[in-house]
Amino acid sequence: MPRYFTQIRISSLFILAAMMVLAPPLSAKSTETATGKITCASKTITLRTDFPGGQARACSVSDDGAFTLTIGPEDEPPINPSPWYAFKLKAAEASPVQITLSYQHGWHRYWPKVSTDGKVWTKLSADNIVAEKEQMQMTLPAFTGDLYVAGQEIIAQPYYLDWYKRLAATSNIQTTVIGQSVEGRDIHKLETAPDGDSRKYIFLVGRQHPPEVTGALAFFPFVETLLGDSALAKEFRQKFGIVMIPLVNPDGVDNGNWRHNMQGQDLNRDWGLFDHPESQAIEQELERFAKQDDIALFLDFHSTNRNVLYTQGDEEETKPDMFARRWSAAAMKRLDGMYELEHAERPSADYTPDQRAYYTSKNYMYRTYGIASITYEVGDKTDRTKLKKAAEVFAEEMMTILLEDLKD
Repeated sequence: MPRYFTQIRISSLFILAAMMVLAPPLSAKSTETATGKITCASKTITLRTDFPGGQARACSVSDDGAFTLTIGPEDEPPINPSPWYAFKLKAAEASPVQITLSYQHGWHRYWPKVSTDGKVWTKLSADNIVAEKEQMQMTLPAFTGDLYVAGQEIIAQPYYLDWYKRLAATSNIQTTVIGQSVEGRDIHKLETAPDGDSRKYIFLVGRQHPPEVTGALAFFPFVETLLGDSALAKEFRQKFGIVMIPLVNPDGVDNGNWRHNMQGQDLNRDWGLFDHPESQAIEQELERFAKQDDIALFLDFHSTNRNVLYTQGDEEETKPDMFARRWSAAAMKRLDGMYELEHAERPSADYTPDQRAYYTSKNYMYRTYGIASITYEVGDKTDRTKLKKAAEVFAEEMMTILLEDLKD
């Protein structure tokens, strides 16, 4: 594997060096767009963002062939500083290239990853990066053909659609379109029904916030464990149905947004208001739990700067009783130090209707149904093998606890 694809942590020397780096001089060759979908080129390399998940607000090319990309949010601040970027390079002949990312209304957060096929990703070596707070410069050694560069693995709507097909081919799962996004993309619900007369369900959602890819990388193995062939999974599916909306914000994901849908809304601040088509689709789906069906647990998958579970407070009564505390303790015992995790209580009583956080999924689902409602956050930099293993263990311990409580 080439040296510039090795995985190396940035050192203080690189941070110090970053302070002394200047962006390359710019020529008149520039492209700017409000949509974040651009194309620009040097004599040997073309850079594009016009694909699902691609994003850069502006591109300039200097006389020596260096690129400068402006990375900015979809809406004016205030907005969560999650400066997503993703672009595709095509080199007509082998030549190195220098690319500078200039962040607007944000700072360097996502370490660049590269892929020749958009599927297998590797962290770019620290030897090829100089990063400071509002700017990051990378140097790619000579290559030919295609090369994707992104802040995280690109997991956009086409990936999800393929995943739905793979699940349907190996499990008894139904996929239904429950609504459309602002731009008309389908919002899919996946569901398994419990056997017999049971009407108990768990409810899972993901990708309310577009750049939060590690949450998705945990969502997939979590669900696959629930749908697996183990005796535990089979028993669980006999007693509990599974309802999931893996991609709540398809527009935001495909457009490379930092946070919002295409109406400027943080969808995880719209639960209970349900003012937008994406959250309205969820509202309609939840109506069944006010009628014949029984919801037992709610999980919402996200990403942040560390692994953390946001839960109700221990003093808040939930069904199942003390689920979050029991769940995290059981999973962490099995993981045996392999996976660092913070359990952060966020009591629903701490929020009032004049606060935006009152309208998060976690708070709404607890207020409405009295169930354990948990935000499962995965760190941006969490090792991919570890997050997968943790998701599998958490899925197994969730099934174990819910089945045990059903017998009591």
